[in-house]
Amino acid sequence: MNNHAEPRSLDSETAFLATLRRIAASNREPTPWEAACLYTALCAMAVGDHRIAEQKIALCTLVDIDQPPPVQVFPPLTVDDLRVAFVALRDPPNAH
Repeated sequence: MNNHAEPRSLDSETAFLATLRRIAASNREPTPWEAACLYTALCAMAVGDHRIAEQKIALCTLVDIDQPPPVQVFPPLTVDDLRVAFVALRDPPNAH
């Protein structure tokens, strides 16, 4: 493990939460594109690949992309769903 794992983790976590705050501040739920990008970012964070997580979070901001989302998430994820998943990732129930 390299010495940069923790700061990178904090960078991707900070970017993830900032994106959720931006969406929530707009009084809306994530678009299918945003939800898919954020979901794949969570998956990447879960396995410690914070570089991919940061890329997916950055892709989330592309609103005029002419591609299907990276994954199809059903039912559509809400800001609260993504926030709960993030908290569960940071503090797994079996970690205690």
